[in-house]
Amino acid sequence: MTRIAFLDSGVGGLTVLNKFFSDELLTEEKSQLKDKSESSQIIYFADSINLPYGDKSSEELTEILKKNLNWIQSRADVVILACNSSSSLLDDSIISQVNLKEIWSLIEVTVNFIKDKHSNVSDVAVFSTQATHNLQGYQKRLMETFPKTRISSVPCSSLVPIIEEEVLLKKNNFGNLAIEQLNKYKACLNSEPELLIYGCSHYPILEEYFKKVFPNTILIDPADAMYSKLKHYSFVAEESSCSSVVTGEKDKFLEKLKALDGYLNCAKYFKNSIKFAEIA
Repeated sequence: MTRIAFLDSGVGGLTVLNKFFSDELLTEEKSQLKDKSESSQIIYFADSINLPYGDKSSEELTEILKKNLNWIQSRADVVILACNSSSSLLDDSIISQVNLKEIWSLIEVTVNFIKDKHSNVSDVAVFSTQATHNLQGYQKRLMETFPKTRISSVPCSSLVPIIEEEVLLKKNNFGNLAIEQLNKYKACLNSEPELLIYGCSHYPILEEYFKKVFPNTILIDPADAMYSKLKHYSFVAEESSCSSVVTGEKDKFLEKLKALDGYLNCAKYFKNSIKFAEIA
């Protein structure tokens, strides 16, 4: 059994994990697996004590990432950084300091995914948190891969609060608020881009509003790229094989998981197994 950890600052990374937990996929996987030893044990790690990552410096985020990887390395074989800020920081130096079979970055797999599926793209926009924008992880990799393509990066500081405070609390006006803010960020661009990357794992929760504001744009969810890269792992979704670990308050994390039930199929598998991790 392979132990796979998904790391994020909160619940946003569940949008990445959710791609592996569709009902259709799970039904197919269960029918194909002869015994559970062939499946994967899933750990969802939410570093909620350091939430939000979006307003932290590169130095702060680097130390946080190192501590989290050091803690998880004895508990997982494969780590998926389901956070774009952390993915921006992953390099050979950090990888060499931990004992892990594999570490996967959202940025790396997303840029390769675009190269395979949209190799002739001429105009790409990245909407992200302020930290991911400042770290320039997407900008650098995109410019290396598509030197003739126009690359725009827009920091969207209000979108995560909308999701955390409006969507997860089920307030009625979050749709109009999301559209208003997305239009504000769209105005930062010269025109509607050919392709737009969700540079924060929270953003797929607002996908229906992205589609309204960007009707002619190809929307790229890095979670699709990660699934495309790692779909060979077999996931049998049962409470016995799924657990969540948080560095902050368990009750707050549980409330968010319950609120996400209507958005993400995977959330229900982690509600009954929440552990607290104290990381020095």
